[in-house]
Amino acid sequence: MKSLLTAMAIVVLLAANAYADIYQWEDKSGAIHMTDSMEKVPQEYRRKVTVRITAPQEKSSPSVAPATTGSDAGAPPSDAAQELYGDKPLEWWKGEFGKRTKEITKLETDLDAKRQFISIFEKGRRLGQIFEKKDIETYERYKKEVVEDEANIAKWKGELDELRRQATFAGVPREVRGE
Repeated sequence: MKSLLTAMAIVVLLAANAYADIYQWEDKSGAIHMTDSMEKVPQEYRRKVTVRITAPQEKSSPSVAPATTGSDAGAPPSDAAQELYGDKPLEWWKGEFGKRTKEITKLETDLDAKRQFISIFEKGRRLGQIFEKKDIETYERYKKEVVEDEANIAKWKGELDELRRQATFAGVPREVRGE
């Protein structure tokens, strides 16, 4: 009963024109709990959390959007509530992992092509091949870009590792984390 009164007080306080999430779960004894932070939800109940998003309304009539459960986690994001991991929906995590992985793959592919060009150029030079001015300029540019690309790959991999660390802490499924 006490947690229900607390939840009602939270809803009333959040009636101002702002969005806020309310996390609700049922423990083993059947008691319903509510909080305003996913971190306050015990790890064992995070997969069963129901998220309620309060939408901006007039102060006199606060409302709570319908809640979703874990079965809606694969659905595209919408204004309706969805399963969260560390205050972020699963789709956000997928997008962040996808963005970083795609950038790393692109940089590594470009880096391999530049290294191959440099290798061919240097072998040709040793064998006395004469190159056009544009090839020489490309070679010199690639020599500089290789160092920058290596640094960028290291930066993106560091960000990906940090995202994986945060995702692990938030309980994001392994397949989303790429593990």
